[in-house]
Amino acid sequence: MATPINQAAEAALAPLNKMLDAIYAWDEETDVFLSSTDDDDDIIVVHDSRGRLIDLDVREGLQQELTIQELNEQISDALASNARRAADGIDAISEKLFAECAKIASPELLKHPVADQLAQALKSPNSERRQ
Repeated sequence: MATPINQAAEAALAPLNKMLDAIYAWDEETDVFLSSTDDDDDIIVVHDSRGRLIDLDVREGLQQELTIQELNEQISDALASNARRAADGIDAISEKLFAECAKIASPELLKHPVADQLAQALKSPNSERRQ
């Protein structure tokens, strides 16, 4: 004997399942995300979606052209610039997720007190990261 399907439960779960699908897609997109400075730059920096430094290439001969302090400053500037670019890229991916979830969520679901807590929890790491 097959278990009867509760139509009301199915209808209530449908938006949540769509949100989960959107979250899984976001997770996949952020996992493969890389941020890099321009290939023509003297110092090329690559960060992954978690902010880890993947690669740092210094143009051949640059070490001889600059003082140690100047080289350190340029490397620091390239790292900081690319870290900001990476954060902006992840934020853009996250905004797509928030927009998708907002389209999926029913007005009743958005009124639930946990919805506000979830929204705050999702946004807080992004704003804290740049402070």
